[in-house]
Amino acid sequence: MAGLGHAQTVVMHLLDDLEGCYRTVAADNFFTSILLAKRLLEHDTYLIGTLRIYGLQNKEGVKLIKWKDKKDVLMISTRPLHSATLVDTGNSNSKNERIMKPQVVLDYNEGRIGTDLSDQLSSYYTCLRRSIKWYRKVAFELVFGTALVNSYLIYKENYAASKVTILQFRESLVRSLLLGMPFEKMKPGPRQKSIDQTKRKLADHKLKEKEGAGRDV
Repeated sequence: MAGLGHAQTVVMHLLDDLEGCYRTVAADNFFTSILLAKRLLEHDTYLIGTLRIYGLQNKEGVKLIKWKDKKDVLMISTRPLHSATLVDTGNSNSKNERIMKPQVVLDYNEGRIGTDLSDQLSSYYTCLRRSIKWYRKVAFELVFGTALVNSYLIYKENYAASKVTILQFRESLVRSLLLGMPFEKMKPGPRQKSIDQTKRKLADHKLKEKEGAGRDV
């Protein structure tokens, strides 16, 4: 798209089917720019996020809010309700003083929770290994990273009382694939089968010898 960099163009393409819905996009400073904010606003879509300091050419409807926490953070927003006014976060610091932040900071942090959680869970027990063929790493990450984490989050949403960890979920999936067993319903109830019992089943699971062509002697 004319005037937009590659990262900003990706954002526009991802939102093709969501234009005109008055949704809010939360993005970090790798994606944000004043021009992107203006383009999204023209399509009735709001943008909030951090901004690199060299992109300060302002346009109508685009707000830039500088916030100092541990370091200076420059925020960008096109939402009408956002301003430099501080709001109570509901938390206190070590001196028992109320912690105040601009609303745009709170909304941005809330919008980023889903992405950060997914990346965090995907990094646990990763199956990625060095490989000359790059597409293998992409495939493994999609199947055993992104897809598995999404499945785990859906499971947790349906069984909120369950204490199953991401590791237990992975192990149950592996047993299901290796033994050809139905996927275990890991919800509160009877304990799972003992480790020894599972090991015995895995020991019985052997690869068949490859049959070669016969030859008469």
